[in-house]
Amino acid sequence: MKTLAYLSLTAFCLGSSLASAADLRTQNPYNKVFAEIAAPDYPGKAAAEVKQAEVTKQASVTVLVVRAALGQRPASAPAVTAAIAREVPEMAAMAAYTAAAEQPKQAVAIATAAAVAAPGQAGKIVSQVCAVVPGQYRSIALAVAKVAPDSSRDILKALAESNPGLKASLDQSLASQPGDFDSAGVTAALDRAENTNRLSSVGSRPYVTPGPQPIIPPGGYNYSKP
Repeated sequence: MKTLAYLSLTAFCLGSSLASAADLRTQNPYNKVFAEIAAPDYPGKAAAEVKQAEVTKQASVTVLVVRAALGQRPASAPAVTAAIAREVPEMAAMAAYTAAAEQPKQAVAIATAAAVAAPGQAGKIVSQVCAVVPGQYRSIALAVAKVAPDSSRDILKALAESNPGLKASLDQSLASQPGDFDSAGVTAALDRAENTNRLSSVGSRPYVTPGPQPIIPPGGYNYSKP
């Protein structure tokens, strides 16, 4: 998953005709830069390098500096991502994508940090990070929605586009409410979408129980068995 995510990112920001993933690992010009400075300086240095780069090169520089910084200190992923997002909001999603590809176990923290620094990019951040760790889409969406509530619609739209099984229900939720969703509203929209997707996958009617969270009966929905 990590290798595929990185190759996909490389193709996106550098083009398929440029250096391979292995080349970028060994020829990253920022490796030496980050090896020579103290870890607390990583976020500021990463942001400065991206900000001073030509606009057309900011995406590739973002990839390189994030990889270089995390290669030296993996725990710096959220801080480095946030610093870049704060200084160059347009690169928030790219920084988050790259960091999550390098450190998927920190994906939620990375997405949250990026959204705090660049809340206007929350939808793109969710979309890009979920592309790396699709199984964490719910945790990522809810965490980002809490820190960027004004972007809740963008977050749900991003999930709808990246999760075909959730799209119809999420589109319906978005259509039924013109304004932004609070945290509880995002949770409810996801609950409905996930329940609808479960039911459509088994081809059965809902198992209705009290409470906000649907409960699947023991043995699933296969009522043909005694």
